[in-house]
Amino acid sequence: IYPRRIVGSVRCGEETGALVVSLEDDGVSSKAGLQPGDMLYRLGGVDVDTAETAAEILSRIGTRSDTIVNFLRDGRPYRVKLRRH
Repeated sequence: IYPRRIVGSVRCGEETGALVVSLEDDGVSSKAGLQPGDMLYRLGGVDVDTAETAAEILSRIGTRSDTIVNFLRDGRPYRVKLRRH
């Protein structure tokens, strides 16, 4: 459902977050447009500073709720909604 693998703490400009390494091909994250190399810096309104923080936040998000994800791609900020069905 969520990114298959996220690693470490990365910094891009003023933001710190977790790097997306791989995604499930048919998962919600892929369908929302996330890609390997994206840096997640906020999940569901909570700042992300490490992969561990991202995993903890994702584990608390229910499988039936939509989640706003803020991320950087090539230094540009993006925001997507992971939609549940």
